[in-house]
Amino acid sequence: MLDISNVVRISTMTANAGLSNANTSALALVTHDKPLFGNYGDFRVYLDSISVAKDFGASSRAAAIANTVFSQVPNITSSGGYLIIIPLLGEGSESPAVILTTGWDFSNGLPNSYIDFLVSGTNANATLPATGADLGAIQTAFNESLNQYGIQVTVTGDILSAIVMFSTTAVGSNASLAVQASNYTDLPDIAAQQGIIGLTATGANGVPEPAVLTIPNLNLSVLQDEASMLGVNISGQQNSISLTSLDVTDINSIASDLNSAINSYGLSVAITGTLTAATVTFTTTNTGKATSLALFDTGSGLQELTDVFGTPPAVYGKDNTPEQLKEAILRTIEKVYYFGIMFDEISDLPYTVSRLKEVAQLVQSLDKILFVSTNIRDRVTDNYQSIADGGFSHTRCLYYGGSMDDAITFQAAYASLAMSVNFSRENSAITMNGKVLNGIAADKKVDQTFFFALKAAGTDLYGDFGVPRVMSNGANEFYDDVLNILAMKLTLQIETFNALTATPNKIPQTEIGMNFLKSNIRQVLEKFVRAGVVAPGAWNSSTTYGSAEKHVASIKQLGYWVYSTPLSQQSHTERSQRLASPIYIAVKFAGAIHTVDLVFYVEV
Repeated sequence: MLDISNVVRISTMTANAGLSNANTSALALVTHDKPLFGNYGDFRVYLDSISVAKDFGASSRAAAIANTVFSQVPNITSSGGYLIIIPLLGEGSESPAVILTTGWDFSNGLPNSYIDFLVSGTNANATLPATGADLGAIQTAFNESLNQYGIQVTVTGDILSAIVMFSTTAVGSNASLAVQASNYTDLPDIAAQQGIIGLTATGANGVPEPAVLTIPNLNLSVLQDEASMLGVNISGQQNSISLTSLDVTDINSIASDLNSAINSYGLSVAITGTLTAATVTFTTTNTGKATSLALFDTGSGLQELTDVFGTPPAVYGKDNTPEQLKEAILRTIEKVYYFGIMFDEISDLPYTVSRLKEVAQLVQSLDKILFVSTNIRDRVTDNYQSIADGGFSHTRCLYYGGSMDDAITFQAAYASLAMSVNFSRENSAITMNGKVLNGIAADKKVDQTFFFALKAAGTDLYGDFGVPRVMSNGANEFYDDVLNILAMKLTLQIETFNALTATPNKIPQTEIGMNFLKSNIRQVLEKFVRAGVVAPGAWNSSTTYGSAEKHVASIKQLGYWVYSTPLSQQSHTERSQRLASPIYIAVKFAGAIHTVDLVFYVEV
């Protein structure tokens, strides 16, 4: 009897396993509490509050927060989430401020030049050492210039590509080190790491160029009525610019006033854009390699000056104190996945505007959500208003007017309910507005006047309407919009990756292949339609992709539109790199109704 395989041959193949979708219900708590046991590790994952109490003690703040998280209905576990607790690291040894630079070429000799430093608030000037084959001699020359200012220099590597480390002899957070300006421009690593901008070099055609400093996205309206000075360092010569009498009616008026003040220094300014989103460009009159330009704060203590123009970028030494929130996030981000982040510290004076902005900027770049809370009214009008004005929508600001523990408890309840959404379920999308939080009493300390301040700062609260309800404000975007956008973004990214890598053969670089990718994208969008995130509606934007008629019709019928540029328009270079044509996705959010106006007409 002949084997049937002589006629029919079968090879069994299985699809590659795809990535799992991002868990938008994974919530991290960064805590000052210390575990009861020494072998805790960097973090642990919890599905109940009892386990937290065993690790930290029943009376710990971590246990109280866990009780609040898991008592909400629904909560993070309702959608497959979990609580990760990350204890802050304890005290360590104090360390200096260090700037590490690489790529120094001492072989051809350095020009007669210098570097300006700011050492813990004191100006320092280092003459660059002459060429030499001995790195030890170069190190000695550096130290002869800088030791008197409290800077120690170490030079290692080789003569063609030396590593130069500048460190303060002082330690702790009061030890700071910044590069202010230099007329030696062949220091790319310092420029990249320490933000020296505007330093000139000789152009490729050998023509000397001016020093140009361009600062984008400035809100110049905050300079109104400010009595302060802006420092400017032009090729080593320091001057100051008065901001006292600037006419901030419009950008042309500001430019005119500034030019009147700085033209005599050999500097001019041009301003484009709008008053609240301006691009300011400073240009020196002199040109060539010896021309440099830097702006700095004159020490007026004016926060607006720091926010708008910036201070000399500095590195700081570390105290022997526990690490802070930003450092804890960076330490654990590659070790465990979490989407939401809480901190068991309220936004108070220790968390200044600049410190909170640093964390907010980090979280914004990580596609995560940070929940912060305070019980102090002034933090709403400074810290939280700054977060809203900066567009840091991934940082969700909360206010509760009781004790510090009350504010942290409100934060935990809010975060747990807010992250309970399972986008795979129908009609699962929520808004936090109007929600009830288990175990949280209404905040009776919010009056109408302060409510307007909370609203302006995009801060959510737990209002007293006779019954307690969450009031969600949208000045920093509404929470559900931020969550929905991030969930869609992450899901589209992962599902498109899975489509590209799960096939046992290949996706052809043809319209058939493009249709396959777009089909997968439409499946993701249908999921968010079912969840109640996306819904059919009118397209109001003037931006459309492909056929405007089809775009508008698809939004009206489906709530989304997916379009790709025809492959026939692809360049040979793009095709040879095996790139897909750009795929454009437009969606219409279902939104949510928070308030209503009623017209009550009575006829008698």
